[in-house]
Amino acid sequence: MKTTLSKENLRNHWWYRLLKVAHILVIIFLLVIVSAGAWKEKPTLNEYASTYQIKCSVDGVLRGDIKGSDLYHYGKLSFVSDSGTEISRFVCLDPSKTLDKEQFKLDYAIARDTGAISNSDNFEILLKKPSYDGSWGIFSLILILGVAGVSLLAWIAQSIFLYVLIGQKPQMPFKKRNEVDPENIA
Repeated sequence: MKTTLSKENLRNHWWYRLLKVAHILVIIFLLVIVSAGAWKEKPTLNEYASTYQIKCSVDGVLRGDIKGSDLYHYGKLSFVSDSGTEISRFVCLDPSKTLDKEQFKLDYAIARDTGAISNSDNFEILLKKPSYDGSWGIFSLILILGVAGVSLLAWIAQSIFLYVLIGQKPQMPFKKRNEVDPENIA
């Protein structure tokens, strides 16, 4: 006695339930991959393309326009060269003092030679103009198209499987099933 397969009696077979679980696990795996790809495109601060300012501890005024590429970015922000740090310490000794370029060079050389510049930082480096890599628009686009693509792929795989196995024609997803009206039965 051979039984014909139908969608209702497929649920009684262990191999069908196993395939359904595998189908769901593949969908979850693909959604995780899509989410990771979208997450990679979220905006992140590009420290090297951003600009920074120094804030002297004496008066708290923000000064300068420092390129991020001139700073060391691992751990604490600091100047790439020790001379940049030393010049900033010198400027912050008396930030109210305005000097022309030649006078600055002369006073800086004297302070450096006499040891008037301290070894402790009297300034702080702050972010002035951030620069970001990636965008929320690309993140959203990848996420939306990825979820839609995975959903379409899952529907196509299920439709092909059911058509090959039991001959059920593909049904459009999200389409309301035809409900039988109880008054029109008799």
